[in-house]
Amino acid sequence: LARASGDPAAALAMLRAAVAGDTESWRKALALGRAEARAGNTTAAETELRRAQALAPGSQEPLAALLALVAAEQGGAAALDAAERAALAAPRSRFHWQLASDAARDAGQPARALAHARRALCLAPDLAAVHQMLASLHGAAAEGKMAAFRSLASTRLQASAARHRAR
Repeated sequence: LARASGDPAAALAMLRAAVAGDTESWRKALALGRAEARAGNTTAAETELRRAQALAPGSQEPLAALLALVAAEQGGAAALDAAERAALAAPRSRFHWQLASDAARDAGQPARALAHARRALCLAPDLAAVHQMLASLHGAAAEGKMAAFRSLASTRLQASAARHRAR
């Protein structure tokens, strides 16, 4: 209601009260973290986004928001460090490894980006998007044969999915 009325300070106060009343809700912590970031309170935003991520370590949303904030405030190397720690804390989360791969790519670490993307592939070998992500990384690394192989795998998986939907 406060957001709709155009009063960001009231919305922020309401979100803070909501989080204080329900300290176990990662969604509320995430909403507060995003609101704090919009208000320019980066330290408070990072605290809330880290809380949201700790409450839902396997969820992609809190981690993605945290990494965006850390990258903007502290740079790509800090975002990569946070992404790798989160991926290691939830090693069976494909999304975390994909985010770590993106962070490594953005930090100018192509070898680490490939390594993290391969971990994501191990967790989801049947997803065309993961193969396409690897194709893009291989292409950027001038590994034409691997890029072509991953693109072909992605195309085949997409065709197979289309056949299954058509049945």
